[in-house]
Amino acid sequence: MPIVNVTLDQTTNPWTLQVDTNPIDIPPNANPQSIHWHLVGIARGGKFKSLTGAEPGFEWNGPSPLPFDDPTLSPKKIALTIKDNHTNAASKGEWPYILRIVLNGTTYRTSALTVKARAAKTKGGMGILGTQNPTIKNN
Repeated sequence: MPIVNVTLDQTTNPWTLQVDTNPIDIPPNANPQSIHWHLVGIARGGKFKSLTGAEPGFEWNGPSPLPFDDPTLSPKKIALTIKDNHTNAASKGEWPYILRIVLNGTTYRTSALTVKARAAKTKGGMGILGTQNPTIKNN
């Protein structure tokens, strides 16, 4: 059961959320595996955004993958959980995601490439350099 700490990086402009485990490596397992994100440091003063609406607290950065259940929030919205149903090679892959929190009325998010920019970067194009795609990797 991976536990991922989410912090607020104040060295970026604008400030961004950072995860301490990237990618999150998940081996196949017969049972669903939970992935937990916890707000720590300055970010702990905030809350994950609602999981519905235009800018949800958790969003896939690309097509919604099949091996995952819908995410859930803790009652105080300082932790987020998703179940990964990775059982075999059929659910193998890399799944980029975006996290968002609200702290003192301001929304902060993980820095992420769009699908188009990520494709350009991997094919030798310029893309967006210097950003990090938080990713779940089913091995």
